[in-house]
Amino acid sequence: MTIARILLGALALVAVGCGGDDDDDDDSGGLSCSSAACGGDITGVWNINESCPGVEGAAPEECPNAVIDITSGPDISGTATFVADGTYSMDVHVTAQVEVTVPPECTLNGTIRCDSLPAMFEEDAPGATCADGAVENSCDCSLPVETDADENGTWTVNGSTLTTVADGETNESQFCVQGDDLLVIMSTDLAEVSILGSR
Repeated sequence: MTIARILLGALALVAVGCGGDDDDDDDSGGLSCSSAACGGDITGVWNINESCPGVEGAAPEECPNAVIDITSGPDISGTATFVADGTYSMDVHVTAQVEVTVPPECTLNGTIRCDSLPAMFEEDAPGATCADGAVENSCDCSLPVETDADENGTWTVNGSTLTTVADGETNESQFCVQGDDLLVIMSTDLAEVSILGSR
């Protein structure tokens, strides 16, 4: 899902992993962060309750030694609607606090000043701040992430695999529906995140 890149990439600024609650207690009845994909009837309007911890994403190729830490969130809310005619829509709001340590090789050994970096994040993380890091020519950046995302497209199911197509992009996710509870496990090259919802 295109939404997955927003949830996982938290903004295309640098690759980030997944945060959220780090236990299996949730508001989604019998499903939890550790539940397995099982398929089921995904049609309906789903309220997104929470995100589950995932596999932390790798730093981007352009700066492989960047250290990325999600200190708060991501907190995810919104709805996902899957219609029996094979169309879907999603409307989600994501907030998180991301701390990034940019190593010297990514500042060209100080050629790029730390106080110039927040402008790179301005579109997706207004209010970002960067200061000189503990290591010479490194930068410590604090990024308050807040974004809204809408997505419309088509969907199909094959067993426990949900395939969505939106804006010409095809994505596959694993999912499980038990009664009125939903678990969707989304993966990209950046990371993996699970979303719990109810209808």
